[in-house]
Amino acid sequence: MRKKCEVKEEETKSLNKAVSNATEQGELPAESIAQTQGSAQEPQAQKDVAVTLAPAVAGDITLGKKKSRWKMRDILTITAENDIKYRGPLSYRSIRIIAWVLFLLAQIGSILMVTGRLDASIEERYGTLATILRLFSNAMMPLFLIATFATILNGSQKFSSMVLMYGLASLLVIALYMWGYYRYLSGLVMHIAGMTAEETATLFNTALTFLGNGFFAINIFVDLFLCTLFLFFILYKPKKVFTGKRLIFFRLFSLLPILYEVTCATLKLLVIFNYMELPFAIMPFLTTKPPLTFLLFIMVAVSIKRKEKKFRLANRADEEYYTFLQSNSNSFRFSATVATCIVIIVVIDLVLHFALLALLMYGVNPGYWTIEGIEDKLYLCGFGKSISLLIILPFIMLFSYTRTYKDKRADIIIPIVALAVLALICLEGLYQILLHLPDLF
Repeated sequence: MRKKCEVKEEETKSLNKAVSNATEQGELPAESIAQTQGSAQEPQAQKDVAVTLAPAVAGDITLGKKKSRWKMRDILTITAENDIKYRGPLSYRSIRIIAWVLFLLAQIGSILMVTGRLDASIEERYGTLATILRLFSNAMMPLFLIATFATILNGSQKFSSMVLMYGLASLLVIALYMWGYYRYLSGLVMHIAGMTAEETATLFNTALTFLGNGFFAINIFVDLFLCTLFLFFILYKPKKVFTGKRLIFFRLFSLLPILYEVTCATLKLLVIFNYMELPFAIMPFLTTKPPLTFLLFIMVAVSIKRKEKKFRLANRADEEYYTFLQSNSNSFRFSATVATCIVIIVVIDLVLHFALLALLMYGVNPGYWTIEGIEDKLYLCGFGKSISLLIILPFIMLFSYTRTYKDKRADIIIPIVALAVLALICLEGLYQILLHLPDLF
């Protein structure tokens, strides 16, 4: 009995010490302190004090330690009532416009690069400008992908409509390319020069090797289609056939766009390192973005999926998850997640770039490659390009997908205008190439 009393006295002293520490920091209300002072005599009072202290102390101190003010709220606690008021000034439409502008500037840079190889004076005057403009081609695709995420998260468009829209746009570009190439470009050369189809293909492949990297990827809608399709298989919950345990088979379809991306990247590598030549008919089917950009898309998609899974495991209603998606808090978290993923991708890209540089320089056939030659090959493969993604970080942090529009006509007009401007740029580029082509002979 005496030992029990000694143990209780020790516990009482420890509790009084904790209360004293909290009192010095001004964290306990006066009522709690008054109740604590009489706890040394009555063991039952100790229990009452613990109960009284619980609501006052639990959220603020743990034995005198403050809770971090900067800890992010649990997403399950976010509601329309306690949502933050901040919304970035840029909407998904603004991001799309910026992406199209960067895309057009990148095409101008490509034309300046090609004509610079035909005319040394153009290279001397516009070589630096062409290099800078071509960097925008790496930054524009993540912006297109972010706008795609935004229209899905804010409910502006459904998965089915976006997959159909990008799929049809991809097929339209492929059809126009085939028609223009076989009807006019190849057909005209065969008619004027009297060449066969095989000789014409060899001529064009030689020109591609001289003017570029042995291939050209022009169909950005293929990238958008693949990324939307991946997002569809990851996030969409079918109501028929693939239900219950069979849902896993639907999720496995997400491997198809990944395999397509890997195939395109492999073909580009083989062409760049002169192991094969691609027929011109394959060009409009190639993806345009660097290989690590798709990894960026996967990382962001997985983060969205994890939030959805957290709501499902907590047995929350679909309405609660939809409310969370429409919150400014999640919009800001989405921007922060994308920015963080971009920084991670840049670091991975630089590590891979220098690792492959060392491997090709000293590990595989040492002395065969020069540093400049290896760096050119790696750059053409897309390694070392991701650092240009850092220029879009300010746009991402100023972006909010909760900004929507009732009138959707501008979403159709903007790409039509951009493609019309692109056609004019390509015509001017073709004119410049034909103008300088006699200088090669």
